[in-house]
Amino acid sequence: MYRWHTTCCNSPVGNSLTPAVPFVGIVAQAFDGGAVRVDEVFGRPTGAILGKYAIGEAPKGSTGFNLPLILRAIGKVLGWRLRGKAWPHPFFKRETNEPIYPLRVLSQDEREALRPLCGPRPAAPAGPA
Repeated sequence: MYRWHTTCCNSPVGNSLTPAVPFVGIVAQAFDGGAVRVDEVFGRPTGAILGKYAIGEAPKGSTGFNLPLILRAIGKVLGWRLRGKAWPHPFFKRETNEPIYPLRVLSQDEREALRPLCGPRPAAPAGPA
């Protein structure tokens, strides 16, 4: 899993798997207006996964195995590959499949310091009293 962020302020940009899978998951909070604005621009979500890691209430249908969503994704990836539409990829070089931007792998200590914030069982942020 590659987690892409800006170098100026470490704002998350998106997540991707490999150059072979031309999907980039974009964090809704990266957009002005959050999830509501994202739905206006891209349309409502067609499915949800990994809800077991949600902070608060998980989206309906996101905590189990979502076969229709997985089959849809596989169909799209295969279709794009067969039609040559997997490129250009915003994060990988076509010739070598290497990342375009420098990578930084977090140390074990850095990962452990982040664990309370991002799971697998993240602590809910403290709200106003």
